[in-house]
Amino acid sequence: MKVNPGGILAPTEVVGRDRLIKKLWRILGRQSLVLTAERRMGKTSIIKKMHSEAPETVLTIYRDLEGIKTAAGFAKRILEDVEAYLSGLQKSAVRVRALLKHLTGTEIAGVKLPEIPEVHWNDVLQRTMEDLYQTVPASVIFKSVKSSPSLL
Repeated sequence: MKVNPGGILAPTEVVGRDRLIKKLWRILGRQSLVLTAERRMGKTSIIKKMHSEAPETVLTIYRDLEGIKTAAGFAKRILEDVEAYLSGLQKSAVRVRALLKHLTGTEIAGVKLPEIPEVHWNDVLQRTMEDLYQTVPASVIFKSVKSSPSLL
């Protein structure tokens, strides 16, 4: 094994963290948690190892939060991540909502479509998560990384 300062380790190369990871899974079975430490302590490596070796009863979604500045931007990224796990009908509903948003107030063949009030990002995210929980028969854990601290 050679030293890899500042490099990205593959999950299989992360050693000596199994006991900690086991403890983190136990905590996540009961509640959320925030994983914090100084830079270069292995937070992201731990999160990536947990993501790659998640139990079958858990769906993990990994998201780097770097560059996300608003709650709406966060919700948009979560919707993109979750869409892959939704059923065809639920995906269609998400797309129809987006299409209707763009078509409101448009005139087609002399008929003006009514204005549809914009749905708050929180409502859209909540509906999508409810759809996800109905589709995926597992616990869903978002593993998010932002320079410091790392959220899990």
